[in-house]
Amino acid sequence: MKNINEYPYKYGLHDCVVDKIYAQNDSLVFYFKAGVYNPNEKGAETTKTRSCVMYLKIEDLNTKRISEHIEISKIVKNEICEVDYEKFVSEVDKFNFEIIENYISCFGQSILLDGYVSRNRYQIKVSEIKKIEFNFK
Repeated sequence: MKNINEYPYKYGLHDCVVDKIYAQNDSLVFYFKAGVYNPNEKGAETTKTRSCVMYLKIEDLNTKRISEHIEISKIVKNEICEVDYEKFVSEVDKFNFEIIENYISCFGQSILLDGYVSRNRYQIKVSEIKKIEFNFK
């Protein structure tokens, strides 16, 4: 994909499972072992792709200050608290992140993923995205 504006109609992430999240070069990478949804010509999401990675290429990503681009919130009993990136990634490594909804703002160059790690609900917002790319292995 050339830029973030092309993403909303390409693949579906809801009801997909993220098995691993990591930073690589200028990207935040999400690994989907079971793939993502590939909408048909009518927009129905009935089939999944093979395993893939989603690269969120971020403007001036500094992995030492990753919180400048990534906000992670844990929602427990109607309370919201901010969670450290490293702690969240560690939880995803153990239990996976099951996406229930995904939202995108082309104008704001951001994506919001809402879902669960084990029994805990999280929202992860990534901003200043230059480009979203998928790589199917």
